[in-house]
Amino acid sequence: MRKTGILIALLLVWGGIYFFVHDSMSALFETGDVKTFTLRMDRDLLAKSNIPTEWHNSIDNKCRAALYIPSFLQNTTAEKILITYGAGGENIASLNSYKTFSDQLGCVLVTPEHRRHDYDDRAHYYYTLRLIEYLKDREIVNSHPTIVLAGFSGGGKVALAMAAYGGDLFDGVVAIGVNDDIASMAYKWLPNENALDTPIVILNADDDRIVQLFTNHVISSMNNTGFRKVSRLSYTGGHRIPSIKTRSTLQLLFSKNLSSATDE
Repeated sequence: MRKTGILIALLLVWGGIYFFVHDSMSALFETGDVKTFTLRMDRDLLAKSNIPTEWHNSIDNKCRAALYIPSFLQNTTAEKILITYGAGGENIASLNSYKTFSDQLGCVLVTPEHRRHDYDDRAHYYYTLRLIEYLKDREIVNSHPTIVLAGFSGGGKVALAMAAYGGDLFDGVVAIGVNDDIASMAYKWLPNENALDTPIVILNADDDRIVQLFTNHVISSMNNTGFRKVSRLSYTGGHRIPSIKTRSTLQLLFSKNLSSATDE
């Protein structure tokens, strides 16, 4: 009985240590080859960011995030980051849609997720900054990585908003299947004038009933707001992420050679 009691006590102590470390250190756990984890609020990073003070209290103290690293980059320091945003705020669930692009382009793939806030730009922007810091601190990427954002449908609106807030922090944005009602919210204010030079690609399907009436309005609105590097590319196949066109667009953004883009 005494040995059993000691064993139970040891298991309880071990369990307590495990859960303390898991919670405090934001330990990674795997879902297939995608690792999900918790990002904690970093007040110093928040204070140094360009996020208005009145927004600070509306940002959660923690956020779920997901990370995918191609096998050939597992033991190296990567040079490229692809940050994605999904439709309906389902960022982690949509990460699988981009894994093939990550493998083909040799980039680390990450996303933050806010189920409570859904499309809250304030939370997405802070935790996008936090994700980049996380990857640098752990030497998953180098200190000056090339960073491209991608978003589908409502996630495209989030990606456009990140371009407005982040300025030259990001090297390019592709917004897929995004309509005027969503996109117009992304550039209602531009806190960073450097955002005007961020290469933006609006990738909409000609036969997408959700966006087909709004594509020209998106481009016009973007140009009128002051973005100087806006491209429009099209595809067929409805409201979806087109694999070939998305991959080629991401490749051009990572290579910083968007001028060579052509439409179908």
